[in-house]
Amino acid sequence: SIQLNCSLDCPDGKPQWKGLDTNLGNIISTPTYSLLLVTNAAVAMEGMKFCMGNSCRSSCAILFSALPDTLQLETQPRELVAGQPAHLHCSISKVYPPGSLTLSWYRGDQRLESPDPEEAADDEELFSYDSELEVPGEKVTEGMEFRCEVELLLPSDRSFHRATAVAVRDVASTENPTTGDVASTENSLTKKATSAQSPRTVSVCNLQIRPVPSKGTTGEALKIICEAECGEDITIRWLKTPVELSQYQEEASKSKSILTVDHVDLNHQGIYECVMLSRRLQVASLHIAVSAGECTDSAIAIGTASSLLGLIVTAFVSHHLWRRLHPPGMRSPKGNSV
Repeated sequence: SIQLNCSLDCPDGKPQWKGLDTNLGNIISTPTYSLLLVTNAAVAMEGMKFCMGNSCRSSCAILFSALPDTLQLETQPRELVAGQPAHLHCSISKVYPPGSLTLSWYRGDQRLESPDPEEAADDEELFSYDSELEVPGEKVTEGMEFRCEVELLLPSDRSFHRATAVAVRDVASTENPTTGDVASTENSLTKKATSAQSPRTVSVCNLQIRPVPSKGTTGEALKIICEAECGEDITIRWLKTPVELSQYQEEASKSKSILTVDHVDLNHQGIYECVMLSRRLQVASLHIAVSAGECTDSAIAIGTASSLLGLIVTAFVSHHLWRRLHPPGMRSPKGNSV
């Protein structure tokens, strides 16, 4: 994953990325900068990228390279035995760019003459390489090691290196044999004329969105928190909100961004999406629901209570009026009609 930031130092400028395939990533823009986020880099993303701002134009090139950790070495016979001829097969796949890989065979420290490896492309525009080596029996000696090495040379100052080897055992040896599987693999990312770098520890961050309270209610306050749980000071940006970001109060701090709504309405319901801008881009998304407040139910209850009270009052007035219009002597006997 990579980030490309195009910015202007003038307040009336508005930088924009041009000519981009929509599959290349997300774009976050402000009046002074435009940030292009590219995740899961692939060959299709390689090439020049242009950013325009006022009458200015800036560009940069994305170069894609790939060299897997696995370098396969197969032998026939499976176990190399001193004095017996051997057939060695070295292969690697998912390599890029083409024409930049060299494959070499070694017998001990001696580099052997061998034809160039065969190159083939797959559907993803990545390449595989195969090389075979025939070794006569007199060259297969006890304890001798045969090694296959590949090196990917890039247009920049960097190179990638992989190696795997297999050793020969004595035919009379009673010890556990060394098989023709990969006996050792050296993986290194080096600068030319420099030694291999030591591995770096990369902290793992967990990005999440959570609402406080857990569900919005119309007329009440709501906070939407996007937070990265890790020890790094990471910048958080919002990619998607149901209404314009300017309609929220945003508070950003170390590895956290909080959106606040003082009076929630149904328009604030929907998808919220934020991104963590670090060495490994990570996007979090959550659907937040908003429900109607209790005022509607209270109104219904009050209306019902008023209706019942009206019925009671109406019944009382009707009964009182009937008693005045019908003196005791005029009332009909019980059970008879008037």
